[in-house]
Amino acid sequence: MKKIVSVLFFVLVVSTIQGQETLGSWGSNYGGVAASFQNPALIANSRLYKDINLVGGSASFYHNVEYLADTTSKGTNFLYDAFDLKRPDAQLKYYKQNRPAMDKGYLMSRELGPSYMLDRGNDAFAITLSSRQFLSFNKIPDVVAKLIKNGYPDAQTVLQGSYAFDQPMRAAGMAWSEIAGTYARRLPSTSKDLITLGVTLKYLIGQGGAYAYVDNISAQVSNMSSVQIDRSSFQTGISMPYDYRASSNVGWDKKISSGTGLGADLGFALIHRRNIRNEVNSKQYCDQEFEDYDYRFSVALLDLGSIKFKHNARYISASNTTPVSYDFRNTTNTTEEGINQVLSMYGITGKDSLNTFKKFSILLPTALSLQYDVRIADRVYSTLAAIVAVPLGKNAIVRPSQIAVIPRYESDHFEVSLPLSLYEFTKPRVGLAARAYFLTLGTDRLFSIGKKTDYFGYDAYASVRINFMKIFKANFIKGQCQESSKSGCW
Repeated sequence: MKKIVSVLFFVLVVSTIQGQETLGSWGSNYGGVAASFQNPALIANSRLYKDINLVGGSASFYHNVEYLADTTSKGTNFLYDAFDLKRPDAQLKYYKQNRPAMDKGYLMSRELGPSYMLDRGNDAFAITLSSRQFLSFNKIPDVVAKLIKNGYPDAQTVLQGSYAFDQPMRAAGMAWSEIAGTYARRLPSTSKDLITLGVTLKYLIGQGGAYAYVDNISAQVSNMSSVQIDRSSFQTGISMPYDYRASSNVGWDKKISSGTGLGADLGFALIHRRNIRNEVNSKQYCDQEFEDYDYRFSVALLDLGSIKFKHNARYISASNTTPVSYDFRNTTNTTEEGINQVLSMYGITGKDSLNTFKKFSILLPTALSLQYDVRIADRVYSTLAAIVAVPLGKNAIVRPSQIAVIPRYESDHFEVSLPLSLYEFTKPRVGLAARAYFLTLGTDRLFSIGKKTDYFGYDAYASVRINFMKIFKANFIKGQCQESSKSGCW
């Protein structure tokens, strides 16, 4: 089990992928096909009647596990050298004052491939191809996190000696591809209030995944070489595309799928329009007019579903009420040896089908998405948004929760937003995002740029939408049919 959790933990700590939920794009009426990721109902009232996307991407990284040393020289360092002063030791301050009681971390990224959206007036649909990577660990006691990272207990851990944790710990990670279809429908309305409904159905192809869930554990650490586990209960699964028997030069499996599954997003939006339009009777899609609104409330349940892994899959469920011992000096060279070591320690044989399987599932990072978007003036809006994690099982990936206020200005050519957020409902952040034509750059933590000494990590994101609008000088913005034959707006 240690090897499985260590893989997840290590990747989360040292990964260089950075970014977040790209809050700067939330609420935008120019989101096009990407708006379906926030809420599938939103594509039914977009400023674009069509969106053809070639490539795009976003990523995120957050943790409170390890101090990130600054590898660059700060501009103020010469002052300390000139006056022969001792520089402040940020790392020492972190270890002495800021060690968290519970460690957590998240890493998520999405690479968007060829995708298409069409808003036909009364309904809209989209097709997207993307790949995603998601890792999370939550409520890991700091002493356990250090033990996994170091591979042995330190002097402080031995000094305390006895530990008991009854709060569940969890870690999960997965890489998968999605083939998704979205359909959104405007319900008939004779008032200013318009309701749109949307659903996204996904076929999921898993490249690999692992998870570990510890219900409880009580242990004695009397020296730096071993631990006695008095009681514990856990379950874990792993499916990776490499040979578990290999000790070095890991040979990656050429099989592109380790498992498959189904997923879905469900969305609802209530739009209070500025004017009433009962039906869409446009002769051409580009004749449509965007229906501006005073406010829009939307709610979505995202990432329902799971992937069942069968290829190279190992699953273990174990518990004990009588002491078992683990010697940190008994190192294992392969994943297979590590799995067998756990089975032997808990007295599980290969014939014990109740405790071991060669298949298991990982649940997607299910979340509830809420948005309240208000029009302040022409082209000026503000969105109150929230993402609330809803893990549906012990084998679920956990999505980070947050709440944000996102004022923005949007036009055909340019868009800028200033997301103000509370990450995990506790960490205040100030961000900045801007779009010029098809390029978006931004960060949800503006003041962390170039500052690695923040032990909560650092981030930035970029999204490049290489769109047919510019290549073929086509205009996909509603109400601009005559412009489409002249030059592209994007």
